[in-house]
Amino acid sequence: MTLDPASLQVLLSRLSGVADEMGAVLRRAAFSPNIKERADCSAALFTADGELLAQAEHIPVHLGSMPASVRAAIDAFAGDVEPGGQIVLNDPFAGGTHLNDVTLVAPCHLDGTLVGWAANRAHHADVGGSAPGSIPADAVEIHQEGLRLPPVRYSPDVRAILLANSRTPMERAGDLDAQVGANVLGLERLAAIVASGAPLDEALAYGERRMRSALAAMPDGTWRFEDVMDSCGPSDELGQRTPARIVVTVTIAGDAVTFDFAGTDAQRRGNVNAVEAVTVSAVAFVLRAVADPTMPANGGALRPIRVDAPAGSIVAAQPPVAVGAGNVEVSQRIADVCFGALALAVPDRVSAASQGTMNNVLIGGDGWVYYETLAGGQGGRPGRAGMSGVHTGMTNTKNTPIEALERSFSLRVLRYRLRSGSGGEGLYAGGDGIERDLEMLEDVTVSLITERRKSRPWGLAGGTPGAVGENWLLPGGSEAEARKLPDKCTLGLRAGDVVRMLTPGGGGWGRDGAAGPPKELMLLGGPESDPVVLLDHDPAWSVRFEAERARLAEVLGGLALRVDHVGSTAVPGLAAKPIVDMQVSVPDPDDDAAFVPALTAAGYVLRVIEPEHRMFRTPARDVHVHLWRAGSADERRQLVFRDWLKVDAHDRELYERVKRQLAERVWVDRNDYSEAKSDVIIVIMNRAEAWARETSWVL
Repeated sequence: MTLDPASLQVLLSRLSGVADEMGAVLRRAAFSPNIKERADCSAALFTADGELLAQAEHIPVHLGSMPASVRAAIDAFAGDVEPGGQIVLNDPFAGGTHLNDVTLVAPCHLDGTLVGWAANRAHHADVGGSAPGSIPADAVEIHQEGLRLPPVRYSPDVRAILLANSRTPMERAGDLDAQVGANVLGLERLAAIVASGAPLDEALAYGERRMRSALAAMPDGTWRFEDVMDSCGPSDELGQRTPARIVVTVTIAGDAVTFDFAGTDAQRRGNVNAVEAVTVSAVAFVLRAVADPTMPANGGALRPIRVDAPAGSIVAAQPPVAVGAGNVEVSQRIADVCFGALALAVPDRVSAASQGTMNNVLIGGDGWVYYETLAGGQGGRPGRAGMSGVHTGMTNTKNTPIEALERSFSLRVLRYRLRSGSGGEGLYAGGDGIERDLEMLEDVTVSLITERRKSRPWGLAGGTPGAVGENWLLPGGSEAEARKLPDKCTLGLRAGDVVRMLTPGGGGWGRDGAAGPPKELMLLGGPESDPVVLLDHDPAWSVRFEAERARLAEVLGGLALRVDHVGSTAVPGLAAKPIVDMQVSVPDPDDDAAFVPALTAAGYVLRVIEPEHRMFRTPARDVHVHLWRAGSADERRQLVFRDWLKVDAHDRELYERVKRQLAERVWVDRNDYSEAKSDVIIVIMNRAEAWARETSWVL
């Protein structure tokens, strides 16, 4: 059966509507404020063989990883689950993410035949462990984080075990019942869709077509980006205060893409470790956000994606390491590096870094446990400033209303406002974080699991980073005794103590013109160690220049006063790196507002910012576009040097000989290769200037 476009959209809407309805049932029936108020839960439908069929727009870190839970359930029971039965699991090393996220998976039968699965996941505020909230900052093994359930049949006995291990059994009971009910509704709706004869495989095939089409429209190439986790825990003795590096190399080839995390640090003694399902989840979220947010979020859209995560690294942790913060914090940094790499490929589609943390707060008192993630600043985007005080990245939860918080827990909110000025500056500024003071009304245990307290959310295209976050303790509420807390810690507090959290702002996008001209060189994107390759002169370089000149004329219009082919590829007979250098003469190259948005929208990536000069390049890095002030000495030197090499064979041969000698070396940064040529360039330039004076050379 083949559906026409309208019928296909109806089917997609029916499927996603079921997932939405499952989420609504789960929230309305749940007991805990974390699920009922904050919507820290997700729901999805799957095919009979476990491929993601449809999901609601709930929590990214849940949804992208839930297929691993369904696969684990299928593998454990081989489909041998009776109608009405359900499977429960939370084991991060068997389909889960971290222990708080409890997943229920239920088979859908129609006339005795398995036709699909319904699943939902909810963050339970406490599942045992050494500290209330089940994400103790000092955990080094998963056994310290709470009850660990591999895929098992959900039964009264299993339910009783789960409740017995929680500090809040009644709340757990209500949330589990809500999860069961959500799946019951999902099964009923899915069975009705299958009974109607709807071809579910068409929905998946459509998702695959959309993703492949989006990838094919992006440039082929390879891009690398790295960032760090500030720490892996509170202990200096265990080496947890040392930052951990996350590296990704993204390769787009036609209609397929690979995310390779080789070079990422090994898993650490701490809880800042993510299982591979979390990494896959972050990749899926980022790619859909960048490639085409409107495409169906189903297994078909995941088919062109390959994720290579080294086993035993902090992005593919192995037991028995603790993983509590992997789901909530490492996931954010994985998303950051994936966004950063794709910003080099499609700069017009990616924002500067958002706050890059979930700012986890876990507090346990007498018979209650409170959990919340706090909002921060969103990164500035091409054409739009970042939003302030929002959840970003791998979380999509809400804020706990103050009324609900104070009604449910022995806590009082003293202050709650935007953190003015915390967003990065830029042509499009980053959003601001928030400030919140929370007073303890009884003796409690508090755990803070936060990031971006040392590293800053990066800006793009010359925008400045967002402000780091800060955690403070005010003993007895005293400002005079206030002391800064680590990014990750678990500690006991007394009634009257206040925890103050200042969350990070988002990075800015583009330089803020009000800041004036740049005062020094800024190299965006970090060093590049690719080998220097010289090729014999290729006439195709001139053809490429003409094509690119026509495109620049369309993009910049009258702002481009003249466009010239410069550099080695402009000199016949001279060997060169296969990079076409273009010189664009403009009224004011420091006017970023005039050029950066237009060139970025056209796909050029800003690489160099310095006084009176900007350099952009294509994502494939085979064309460099230099903006110089019209009539400047720099503009003139580039053209004189080019024209002299065209007419003087001796200097042309000298320049090529030096370049070939230098190209044989291994360079940590390709810019070092350029610097190494400066001596011979000065010698040749002196002769070129003498020639220009003798011949009365003019532009």
